[in-house]
Amino acid sequence: MKDNIREDYVPIGKIIKPHGFRGELKLKPLTNMDEIFENLNSVYIYNEDDEKSFKSSAVDIRKTGKGYVFSLDGINDQTLANRLRNHYVYIKKDFLPELKDGEYFFFQILDCEVYNEGDVLLGVVTDIIETGAKNVLVVQKEENHNIVENLIPIVDDFILNMDLENKKIIVKILEYENGDI
Repeated sequence: MKDNIREDYVPIGKIIKPHGFRGELKLKPLTNMDEIFENLNSVYIYNEDDEKSFKSSAVDIRKTGKGYVFSLDGINDQTLANRLRNHYVYIKKDFLPELKDGEYFFFQILDCEVYNEGDVLLGVVTDIIETGAKNVLVVQKEENHNIVENLIPIVDDFILNMDLENKKIIVKILEYENGDI
């Protein structure tokens, strides 16, 4: 699974801790698309530390606050559930809902190269900040042994082109004049 996990699968959540004594798990979602969890069935549980995974079936998933509580087939006590702490839950990309024009999944944007209008590399998208109003790209580049970071709002005024297939984003960077404000 290690080789094809990034190509064929996408993480949808991280198991935070056991919930109760019957093997239920507390899940922190890595997406804001609730419909992914409504029909959740076949999942892969992946441990980044030892790169091991196993396939299971999600059972009885329910929303609780900002996360979810669910059970996995075969995990029926707190001891087994505790072993899955900090594991990621993956699904096949084929099971993701269809997107409308202009929509994207975060995994499609992460690791994209970001260029300005003059085709100068600004860096690579390392994270996306959800602000509530608009999402913001965190773009990092190493220069002279230092990490330079740019925060770019994902709005039409800044994003000129998103070529997700080729992992390339063209942005407009505002220039500020020196002087009194």
